[in-house]
Amino acid sequence: MRMRTLISLGLLAGLITATAGAKAAQNSTTQSISASANVAGGISVARTKDLDFASLLSGITAGSVTVSSSGTRSTTGGASAVGGGFTPASFQVSITQGNPHYSIQLPVGSVTLSGTGGSMLVDTFESTPGGPGFVGFAPGAGFQVMTVGATLHVPANQAAGSYSGTFTVTVTQQ
Repeated sequence: MRMRTLISLGLLAGLITATAGAKAAQNSTTQSISASANVAGGISVARTKDLDFASLLSGITAGSVTVSSSGTRSTTGGASAVGGGFTPASFQVSITQGNPHYSIQLPVGSVTLSGTGGSMLVDTFESTPGGPGFVGFAPGAGFQVMTVGATLHVPANQAAGSYSGTFTVTVTQQ
């Protein structure tokens, strides 16, 4: 019995020595390598002017004020324009790389202007260049100016004050 124990221990010691010798013969080194990526934006939109309906009067009946994307203002019903200073919104669409064609998405529903005297709704957004399914082109220099107009609905006897709100224009590179 003692012999078997010694033989077993002898084999175990031999395996450990062989394994240690195999590891000692291997050489290794580690090197860190950087990985990087740059995702470039091919299109951007920069606001250059806000949509401004300017000063108006509210009558005893409801009315509306429209500022067109071409820069004209008109009124209906009980709303009356006072003075100038109205402007369509203006954006610069820039395309720095890739396809120079883009599409425009304007608000479909209404946007609320809020102020000291309550609120008013703005809708019927339109753009130049634009229209449903419009595909624009930012040639050569890589940019194009886009203007946006809309219609403001003025309730009868709307309280005097300043009103403001926001709307979103989405431009997608094709």
